[in-house]
Amino acid sequence: PFRDDTVGPPVPGTDVRVDGRDERGQGEVWVRGPQVFAGYLDDPELTAEVLEDGWLRTGDLGEVDATGHLRLVGRIKDMIVTPGGKNVYPEDVEGRFHGIEAEELAILPSHAIWPQTLAADESLVLALRPRASGIDDLLREVAQRNRRLPAYKRVSGALLVARPFPRTTSLKLKRRELAETLADCGRDELKTL
Repeated sequence: PFRDDTVGPPVPGTDVRVDGRDERGQGEVWVRGPQVFAGYLDDPELTAEVLEDGWLRTGDLGEVDATGHLRLVGRIKDMIVTPGGKNVYPEDVEGRFHGIEAEELAILPSHAIWPQTLAADESLVLALRPRASGIDDLLREVAQRNRRLPAYKRVSGALLVARPFPRTTSLKLKRRELAETLADCGRDELKTL
């Protein structure tokens, strides 16, 4: 049966395992089966990075529940570790702001925008592309939702962005490129919530 909280169980003939699980049972999703490619043409080093004994290291973070359904929680490269050692997945925090009156939003670590940020001062920043009107109402709604988050998932402020966010051809957010475009913003432009 369909469940919208998971990607479902593996298709027949496919093995899925979660490697390097944390205390919540989440780790990197590895996949093995006839659909997994044999490697990159003429690039054995890159092949060795993603394939191990026939297992494809997907780079996705996930967990398998008691019914065998796989739930994806984020990407390893996007995971943010707070100064307190908590793992924060941007997609998880972004989901808490789903439905607000904004064109686009993204959670980024402050050090990605301002590389000179000290690790001890790390905070989460909400990049926000508002719709044409109602910015004050939008910021009030963001602040209200932000207060409901656990302290380690709260954003320190929002940066308002006028241009569309950079995306891949499959419409996935290019977080690193977005952070680079925001580097010209000063911390004084950060709207406190």
